Amino acid sequence: MNKSIFFIFVGLFLSACSNTSFENKVEYKKIQEKLEFNIVDESKALDQVDDFFKKIKDKNKKTNIVISYKIDKSFFVDKVSRSLKSKMFDMNAVKKIVTDDDDQKDILISATYFVVADKKCGILEISSAAQYKFGCSSEYNRALSILNAPVK
Repeated sequence: MNKSIFFIFVGLFLSACSNTSFENKVEYKKIQEKLEFNIVDESKALDQVDDFFKKIKDKNKKTNIVISYKIDKSFFVDKVSRSLKSKMFDMNAVKKIVTDDDDQKDILISATYFVVADKKCGILEISSAAQYKFGCSSEYNRALSILNAPVK
C-alpha cells in the first residue's frame, strides 16, 4: 500500500515538474531572381549572364533555372548552356523554353532557390531555461545542410 502511494506521489511530482516541449520549426524562403535583356552585343550579353550565374552560384548551389528565349536566339542559348555547365550547375535543373516573338525581350533567365530563414532560438539562461527551445539550433543546421548539400 505504501509503495503504491509512493509511486503515485512520485508520478504526480515528476509530471508536475515537466515542461511542455516547443516545436522547432524552420522557415524557408523561396527566392526568385530574373535577368531579362535584348541581345545587342553578344559578348557583353554573355558577360552579363556569367555575372548573374556567378552571383546565383555564390548564394545557392541548388538552383532551378528557366531560360525563356526567342527562337532566333538559339545559338546564344547554347553558349549560355555551355557557360552553365562550366560553372558546375546541375543541367537537370535547367529548363529552356522557346517563347513567342511578341515578347519584349530576347532572353529571360529566371533562377529560383530556397534559403533558410534566420533562426530565432533565443539565448539559454538559467532564469529562462524552461522557455528555451532546445534543439532549435540543431534543426536550423539540419535544414542548412539539406539546402546546401553538394550536388553530385
